[in-house]
Amino acid sequence: MNIGQLISGLVLTIFGVVLIVIALVSGFTEGSFVALIYGIPSLAVGLIILFYRKEDYVEPIKRSIERHRQKANSLVVPYKKISYKGGRKRWLMR
Repeated sequence: MNIGQLISGLVLTIFGVVLIVIALVSGFTEGSFVALIYGIPSLAVGLIILFYRKEDYVEPIKRSIERHRQKANSLVVPYKKISYKGGRKRWLMR
């Protein structure tokens, strides 16, 4: 799990739980409904970020692709000189 994924997931989850607790403790006033409106989605998004594992599988694939590109770029391709041999209209590789 990525450290940024962990931090943002925990922050959103804790923020959502705090807002839901504030809404339930304060009773059913206008402010409590606003806290619930922000708290429930924050909790849901925080839990989704925490338990989202697909990104963990994508990162090694990206690293392997970058390694293959580096290997491909480091290959030395021999330079071939192409010249035109006068009267015969033939291209020769030297």
